[in-house]
Amino acid sequence: MADNSLEIRTRVRMAQWQSIIKECKESGMTVAEFCEDRNISWHA
Repeated sequence: MADNSLEIRTRVRMAQWQSIIKECKESGMTVAEFCEDRNISWHA
């Protein structure tokens, strides 16, 4: 059961990052600008 919930959390997290990366690419900003604008840590 624990493995399944970990897998689900991992998939959700990956989907979130895919969305963020897509938004970054479409924004026209540099990665640094995008991250700073959205308060995303380089060490996240």
